[in-house]
Amino acid sequence: MKLSSVEIFVILAALYTNGPLFFASAFIPNICSGQSQRCWTISNTSKKSSEVGLGATRNIVKAASGDLLFLLLKRFNSQTTGEEDKEIENLMGVLQDSRTSFDPEKCLNGPLYAALYQSGPQPFWERFDFGLSFGNGRKNIKGQQYLKNAEGNYDVLNYAEFVGKFFSVEAVGTCRKNRDQDLIAVDKGIMLNPFLKLFKNAERSVSSLVKCPADYTIQATGVTFQIFDNKKDIDIQGTGYMRMLYADENLRILTSPKDTTSSGNAVDEKAGLTVAQVRVNLIDPDFRI
Repeated sequence: MKLSSVEIFVILAALYTNGPLFFASAFIPNICSGQSQRCWTISNTSKKSSEVGLGATRNIVKAASGDLLFLLLKRFNSQTTGEEDKEIENLMGVLQDSRTSFDPEKCLNGPLYAALYQSGPQPFWERFDFGLSFGNGRKNIKGQQYLKNAEGNYDVLNYAEFVGKFFSVEAVGTCRKNRDQDLIAVDKGIMLNPFLKLFKNAERSVSSLVKCPADYTIQATGVTFQIFDNKKDIDIQGTGYMRMLYADENLRILTSPKDTTSSGNAVDEKAGLTVAQVRVNLIDPDFRI
């Protein structure tokens, strides 16, 4: 297998940073803390919304979101059992199938969301996570941040720690929502009609929601590696694809509908990678990029 220049750089940097620990880490057993007994199974998830009612559906989605958040945080802080990992998959499926709408101003634009669970092809950055950390001993954080820009699109940051903040990488680019999907204009809990547009207050109360699944295209523009206080910028051009399956103010579920393309095949994310992300302040209140 031929390695790209980026992969070679990361491996050499890891060897420089970790030394013998790079080789020893594969043989160090995981230490697990006590596990909670809480585990929740959703009932009526196979029924259509019309059968259980809109209010009941919202309650199911809210409960599923809360329990998924609980299990994801538990998984990050300790280690879940095989049955709990299956429940994570089940809850992700429930939220994905709900096809709910989200407010991008609250659920996309804002802080970094850390990836706490993934399924499908191995993500590119996972190949270089050796499970080492310094300082407070917390696990390495990897995730994405979307910030709305002047053009109405998003500046996107992909962030990954390999040895805490002592060895990390940032990939930057821009993200736009695909034009073939329209925003859904709704009032906060009130069904709108054309006559309400006569009132300015009604117009101000309108929020633009996005219906899941929602597709976005990401144009990568560069990568920065940081080893202690040293930074190395690498010019990488590429195109990535993100499909939002579920989003609320605490967690997001997204997938890659198509393979990523990049100059020199430096980043080769494969279609089918699905990730559950949690707002980073729920993991580490002091986290700053």
